[in-house]
Amino acid sequence: MTAAHAIQIMALINFAGLGLAYLITQRAARHRRQLALAELDMIRELRLTMHDLKFSSPEIEESLDVGLIELRETESQIRRIAERPLWRL
Repeated sequence: MTAAHAIQIMALINFAGLGLAYLITQRAARHRRQLALAELDMIRELRLTMHDLKFSSPEIEESLDVGLIELRETESQIRRIAERPLWRL
């Protein structure tokens, strides 16, 4: 095998490795987006439950208000992840 053949083989292996890394990265980004969307669904359900509790139990209203504020902040962070383009995840 000549040096030129060895370089071609190394370039081919490198190219295949980069392609595989790209595919793995894209799959991980799609999975991360799916998780973020599922978390947003859970947050919506939690918010509805907290609103129901807030009106049924006035004695815990202040605690629930604080929890709703924190939940809103968490939701905005997760929404930013879910709305990012896949190449930025």
